[in-house]
Amino acid sequence: MTFLLDEVLERVRTELKDSLTDSVIKQLLDDLNDEKVLGDEEVESILQQNPLQADRARCLIGSVKKKGPKACQILLEKLQKRDKYDRLGLELGIATESAEMGQILKFVKYGYIMCKSRLWQI
Repeated sequence: MTFLLDEVLERVRTELKDSLTDSVIKQLLDDLNDEKVLGDEEVESILQQNPLQADRARCLIGSVKKKGPKACQILLEKLQKRDKYDRLGLELGIATESAEMGQILKFVKYGYIMCKSRLWQI
């Protein structure tokens, strides 16, 4: 059974909003701006209108979810890149593996596996 990535992002939203540091949020915003997921005004709005870290994380996640599954995939990939010690990955049950088909993200805690933009329940 496949699921949309925005649904998975919603399921891990609470953990993300509690775990993301302000530094990582700003790095993710830069990444998403570079990838053309979020525009300059959206990035500035998230930073200026949300003084608290948890509010910034919530707004970031909400903004990306509105952009659809591809944007959610980019956010999750960038999140793993920015989580240098895999601290967040361990909390969320996200691990990376190399495979011939490319990078596979596993959402073990939530019973999902993602390959490219398709998500499967395991």
